[in-house]
Amino acid sequence: MKHSGKAVFSKISALIAGAILFGSCAQQSDEGRNSPPIASSNLLRVQADQSLKPVLFEIASLYERDNSAKLSIVYAPSLQIQPDRTGDSVDVYLLANNGYPTAPENADSTARVILSYAIPCIIVPELNPALVTDLKYLQQTDMLVGIADPASDILGRFTIEILKKNGVYSELSPRLVPIGPSALELADAVARGDVDAAIGWTVFPNWTGGSADVILLNDVEIPRIAAISAWRALSPVDSTSAARFMNYLQTEGSLACFRKYGYLVLDSDLEMYAPIAQVGGMPED
Repeated sequence: MKHSGKAVFSKISALIAGAILFGSCAQQSDEGRNSPPIASSNLLRVQADQSLKPVLFEIASLYERDNSAKLSIVYAPSLQIQPDRTGDSVDVYLLANNGYPTAPENADSTARVILSYAIPCIIVPELNPALVTDLKYLQQTDMLVGIADPASDILGRFTIEILKKNGVYSELSPRLVPIGPSALELADAVARGDVDAAIGWTVFPNWTGGSADVILLNDVEIPRIAAISAWRALSPVDSTSAARFMNYLQTEGSLACFRKYGYLVLDSDLEMYAPIAQVGGMPED
């Protein structure tokens, strides 16, 4: 099924607007979320991509409530997540793409699960003041185009791959504005109107309270989609708690939080929005 690049994503209720009210995701204060680990048999230590913070905040609140447990989550931009070399400080990794670019050294590739998918698209400030229509429109010389910093965030690597595959990178590269360290900062920059457009994820409007619009790419313009994944550490501090959290991430309550933020959670959704795209993996330079 093909989609016009001119279609504004915020008008498509199936992916964002209709997902906002789906499920029940508790919201509680994240005070102490990044505090140093404390001695507790119920403490689970997680390293996560910074761009997943909005949805993980809600999932963590539910998990702590339902399991009388405590999560210690350390966030970092995609390419700055530090592998646990000592094997004593991480139980679970949560990555914004299963390519990462590569799995953390201490992650168990046999204990990995894909939780949801993020679709790349064109992001513009609310009401699209520059009247952006598609990728080729971005080549106009007066356009300022944001890109997640490819030195720190996986979305930046996705963006370069998309622009090169569609033959517009050379024309656009002088006007690409790297914004980081994570995709969250890029979403905020678009919402403020600091750039005319950017390549982002379709979930951006949900990060910014709707202060951005999405223009879908044609399916042939999307070489790859991101696969949000959870990886258990090779030697978790508490293997029982690690397994419990990995299972919890796959429950309907957890998946409802991903849906609320506009992530896709079903393979059938991919057939509609990105039927020929590769799922996950490291973007090509």
